Amino acid sequence: MRFSEWQRLGIVLVSFLLFIFLIIGCASVKEMREHRAAAETAMKAAQEAAMKAEEAAKRAEEAAAKAEDAANKAQSCAIKAQTAADKAEVAAEKAERMAEKCERCFEKGLRK
Repeated sequence: MRFSEWQRLGIVLVSFLLFIFLIIGCASVKEMREHRAAAETAMKAAQEAAMKAEEAAKRAEEAAAKAEDAANKAQSCAIKAQTAADKAEVAAEKAERMAEKCERCFEKGLRK
């Protein structure tokens, strides 16, 4: 079987194109692997960042809860202090009335 010059040229051209496409395919596979490795690295970094952010959010939530407890305790102490001040004021008024009463009794005793 004899091939003409055009057929030989066609076979050489097709072989050359197949060789070029094979090289391009290998290069693109290598590039694809590099991109995949870079994407996996980026994904791991993103997951680690998300975990750190989640831990930070949890710590912030705990700190907020502690601050709220402290605020509630401070409010309770303020209420107790106000109650104590009110009781002291009432006691002072009673003591003043008793002092006036004692003074009147003393003055009555002096007059007799």
